[in-house]
Amino acid sequence: MRSYFKIRHHILNAFRELFIYHHDSLLFRAKLFALLIAVDDEEYVDYYINLRSAALKIYEDEDRADLLIMTTKDIVKKDQKIQ
Repeated sequence: MRSYFKIRHHILNAFRELFIYHHDSLLFRAKLFALLIAVDDEEYVDYYINLRSAALKIYEDEDRADLLIMTTKDIVKKDQKIQ
């Protein structure tokens, strides 16, 4: 099951603009959350738990909330590579 999730994640990342409805809105929210997470140098696990609850309140759909979390994690990872 976990490998299915990883494959799906890579496909959605590669074609995010085509497969995700309102991609720009999701990307904007992900960038805002990533900014708040990346500012702090501590471990990010607590932030992602809070992000999940916020994402579920925003979208009320687990798939969409997972996409927001994945996109946020990708942006944070890119920021870590730059620094």
